[in-house]
Amino acid sequence: DDVEDFNGFVANPPVDGNRQALSSLANWQQSVTVTHVSPSNYKLSDPVPNDTACVLDRVTITTSFNPNPSNANGWIPVASMEFLKSKY
Repeated sequence: DDVEDFNGFVANPPVDGNRQALSSLANWQQSVTVTHVSPSNYKLSDPVPNDTACVLDRVTITTSFNPNPSNANGWIPVASMEFLKSKY
């Protein structure tokens, strides 16, 4: 899989490393956002879609908890991890 394929990925319940649902964690979810990194400053997102000069992607994985699963808008971000992934 290309890392960009995970942009917008949401798993509720979360999944393990083999993409198997962790059904005992129904009140938890994982979400992934992938953005291109600016070629001139790795701290910024690249404003040019499909920029061929872009060789890095920023991947942000967020784990959220919902104390009331019947409320679809009740997700509370608990932890977030961010890393840079080279296209090479």
